[in-house]
Amino acid sequence: MTDYLDVPGEGVAGTLRYAGSDVFPFDELAELVRLARQRVGRLVAEPWCTERVRSLARQRDTTALLSALEAAGCDHPTLLDALADPVAPTEAAWVVDLLASDLPVPLRWDGGDKKRGWE
Repeated sequence: MTDYLDVPGEGVAGTLRYAGSDVFPFDELAELVRLARQRVGRLVAEPWCTERVRSLARQRDTTALLSALEAAGCDHPTLLDALADPVAPTEAAWVVDLLASDLPVPLRWDGGDKKRGWE
């Protein structure tokens, strides 16, 4: 049996692998996730990641969060850019989730969620 779903005339449409199979997750993906968690862990250990910053992140107030990060001495361009105008909701969402969460941060799809108001 093949691992891929072929659609005649269109090629590969998807994979037949699933979370419980012995070939999932892939070793490369597992390593990528490990490295991402390691990097995220370093960010939330920075001196600028104060309780005030984390509290504002939990409140989802991106304007106040940006001000608090700058006041605390954060100079991380990716974090600051994600919260600065014009705000891209998906970028702001991962920064807010990162700073509001306890580790480990869940790695999940955030392609928009109308229920949360972030499209």
